[in-house]
Amino acid sequence: DFGFETSEVFDTVLLAVGRNACTAEVNLEAAGVELNPKTGKVLVDEYDQTTAKNIYAIGDAVDTRQELTPVAIKSGERLADRLFGGRPEFKM
Repeated sequence: DFGFETSEVFDTVLLAVGRNACTAEVNLEAAGVELNPKTGKVLVDEYDQTTAKNIYAIGDAVDTRQELTPVAIKSGERLADRLFGGRPEFKM
């Protein structure tokens, strides 16, 4: 709530989200990290763990998450909670 209301009428609304993952040059496969062959994005489980033990991925590089800043922030917070906060059950 911002303390005010507003109403507007538009004939067109444009919504754009999404980014390309810049994973091709990193050679993640050499570390055992699997990528989606169509998108190049990192495959993770519900705890953001990749197919390689002890390697995690969050944000726009992940194949199964919305490409929105608040989602990436929450993913980072949950990962920190799991790794350093004694809350291994926290997931996205």
